[in-house]
Amino acid sequence: MPIKDIKEYAKLRYLGDQTIEQRMTLLYRQYDILVEKREEIELYAQFLLNKIDIYKEMLSERDIK
Repeated sequence: MPIKDIKEYAKLRYLGDQTIEQRMTLLYRQYDILVEKREEIELYAQFLLNKIDIYKEMLSERDIK
């Protein structure tokens, strides 16, 4: 969570229970950002695993020769 949002969350928390909805909005926004980043990381991880498989195959073919 960006520092700006953390400060806003802290301010809202200090103001009390009447700010619960605003705090939830901040938390949901951060959750959405994390889900998006997780999906992006999973794509990169899969790309790397595919590349590793290609190199393993290249090595096994080289060792056969």
